[in-house]
Amino acid sequence: MTTYQELHWDSINFLKNHLYRRLASPLNDALGRLAIARHLENAEAAREQYDRVEQSLEIAVNLIKAWAALIHVQSGGIIRDYQRRQLMPDSLPAWLINHLNSFTPCRIEHTQPMFVHPESFYESLILLCDIGKAIGGLKYLTMADAKGSRTGIWIRAAFEPPKHGPYTSLGALIACLDKQSAEDQDTAVQLHVLSGFLKINQARFTLQNNTQSGEQALTALFPASAQRSVMSPPDGEQSSVNIPPSAMSRLAAIAAVLVTSPSESADPIPAQEGGETTPRAPILAGPVLARAPREAELAATGTAEPDTTQHTISGPVLAPTPRTVATPPTEDASDTLLVPPPDFRQQLLATASRQETPKSGEDTLLVPPPDFRQFLQDSQPTPPDDSATRGEEQP
Repeated sequence: MTTYQELHWDSINFLKNHLYRRLASPLNDALGRLAIARHLENAEAAREQYDRVEQSLEIAVNLIKAWAALIHVQSGGIIRDYQRRQLMPDSLPAWLINHLNSFTPCRIEHTQPMFVHPESFYESLILLCDIGKAIGGLKYLTMADAKGSRTGIWIRAAFEPPKHGPYTSLGALIACLDKQSAEDQDTAVQLHVLSGFLKINQARFTLQNNTQSGEQALTALFPASAQRSVMSPPDGEQSSVNIPPSAMSRLAAIAAVLVTSPSESADPIPAQEGGETTPRAPILAGPVLARAPREAELAATGTAEPDTTQHTISGPVLAPTPRTVATPPTEDASDTLLVPPPDFRQQLLATASRQETPKSGEDTLLVPPPDFRQFLQDSQPTPPDDSATRGEEQP
């Protein structure tokens, strides 16, 4: 890793001028439009200025993200599939289309989707227009499906060649730029940066010459992308979760605590490499074993020896209690149900009338006489003797 003392400051200074100009232009535009919008009384006019401010900020933020990707790739990194996005013909952001139309008419005519890194792709379109304006008279930008034997999407920034004649190649174009001119050197930097952005998206960068119209064009052929699901995993990567063997054994130990009876059938868990199969017990399908889950887990995983000491309880040995058959209660039992006679209330009222009469307004409390239980027993009807018909019952 490069330390601060090892930085090549001449190279940083070389890029500083280019990046400063690219960033300062949209940021200054945003600040100027904010100042104008504060003094506008017309709400519609102020809203238009705020929309342009948002567009300028989007341009600046996209530039920073695109350069971050370029530096990452040039330093040995790669852009993975999950960092890319499938772009349909109608999915370009509004701020980008408005910015491209400020350069030149932009015609989007392709029908195939592209699978690209969005920020570097957007910056490539901006650079195509910016360079085309610098090296000649920019006429239009088109995005169209490739025809004939080639497949993909052609992006062309058409321009009028200079007066001294058309450029013969990209190398010849760079050689024609004046090394003493700051603007020409900035254009040369843009050409190299554009080539780096196009390589990130597997696009082929060329210079075309139309002999019929006399136009030239900076072109890039992007590969077409098959229809993809947004949530599909990147190619070559597994979507399933791999559980390590140690974690699997711990899960099996915890599941072994919650089991049914040993006689029930259970399908085995596939054995780990170098191990034995473990029966799969239905969780929460039966009673919980008395042993604590942590102790069972340690015993199953082999991290600690289970406690095998047999504990005894001292005290007298209790004989098993014999099971007895309940017999119906007899008439003289203390828990015999006593049924009062039909005239029980009248007899109770007659007994209460002989007691002290309560004062007016107090609740009358009916107190049974002392021989109340004997009275109820005498009032019970005598049951018929059916022992002759059913025989003597054995105790």
